[in-house]
Amino acid sequence: MNPAPVFDRVYASIRDRIAAGQWRPGQRIELAALCDLLDASPSPVRDALHRLRGERLLMDGDGDGFCMPSLTEADLIDRYDWVQQLLLAGLQGAGRMGPVGESIEPVEATGVLFEAIVDAARNVECREAMGSMNLRLHPVRRAELSILDGVEEEVADLRRAVLADDRSALRRRLARYRRRRMRTASAIVYKVHKLDRRTD
Repeated sequence: MNPAPVFDRVYASIRDRIAAGQWRPGQRIELAALCDLLDASPSPVRDALHRLRGERLLMDGDGDGFCMPSLTEADLIDRYDWVQQLLLAGLQGAGRMGPVGESIEPVEATGVLFEAIVDAARNVECREAMGSMNLRLHPVRRAELSILDGVEEEVADLRRAVLADDRSALRRRLARYRRRRMRTASAIVYKVHKLDRRTD
């Protein structure tokens, strides 16, 4: 394994680029190009890619390479279903929901809110699973903004219910949140594949 400061920097940078949707679903990750981009040698970059594969943010590509996971309508529906199961575990938990901080833009706010809800389950595995799903769904949530109307208001309503610890209202609002996305999953997947990609 590589010295921690270099590895940590490289790992965090690649993870953030994945969350930002820099690469399309299924796109191959080029090791040499990534080394140049991050000004790092192949060893820490390769180690970071292996860790991200273990976290399911990347998949094995051809040969010894890596690629982004695919995203089909069925894949996205599975992810929405899994998030819903984690949220329900939180709503059934006896603990208090976690902090939600200040109101922020809807993509980031959704992740913060969902982690706060899952905190009530008092289950480290659920919390880590939601953290992973938030990273994997970040580009999807960006795409939702151009497909679904009223996302900002929807997230604000969820935030108010979390702050009030109103679990009955949260169940209703989360069910509606999921239904809206299930109905438009095909359009959302198409948009994710067409999102503008950063190259810097």
